[in-house]
Amino acid sequence: MTTFNNISLYIKRADLYCTKDYITNIFKITNVGIVKDVTFIKKVDSIGRAYNSAIVIFENWFMNINVTKLFEDMNFSVNGVTKFIYDNDGRYWFINVYKPIIEESKEFAIVDPSLPDNVRIEQLEKLVKSMSAQMHYIQIRQEKTESQLMEAEEKQSYHALCNMELRFQLEDKDMEIIWLKRDFENKLLKCVPLNDTNTDIIKK
Repeated sequence: MTTFNNISLYIKRADLYCTKDYITNIFKITNVGIVKDVTFIKKVDSIGRAYNSAIVIFENWFMNINVTKLFEDMNFSVNGVTKFIYDNDGRYWFINVYKPIIEESKEFAIVDPSLPDNVRIEQLEKLVKSMSAQMHYIQIRQEKTESQLMEAEEKQSYHALCNMELRFQLEDKDMEIIWLKRDFENKLLKCVPLNDTNTDIIKK
């Protein structure tokens, strides 16, 4: 039997009326995916109001523009968090990819070989779409990581060049001081009449 780890989401704050069925229905009607389970974490804000954080475990993802945009928004945000507006009234959740894999989401049985051919084909088609959506997220994530590494290398190279340039400038400044000192001594020798006393002063 084939298994596959699905990407899970983390809702940072969900009001208490957002039950498991409510959240499951939201992700279905917004054409994001089919939710397998929701785990709630009870919390209280700074003024004593109770709310939940939620880990949303998906059975499968849909492959469409909504999912693509959701993954891209999470990838391109500074901290991986995006604002997910889920209805026409402007209600929203702040969400990000939930990285730790909790026990019940470690593996999903995808295709049961004992199923009839038509059912098995339908499940395989859903699997391909779900994997395609998540591969899109992983690809964007990888591209972002590679871009950040390139930027870090460029900054490191830039700083190395700046340090090298500063070192050259300091060396040039030292040489300039030596040349100015020699020039000053030469001019002093030309301006002061040479007699025994002056010669002794200059030598000193």
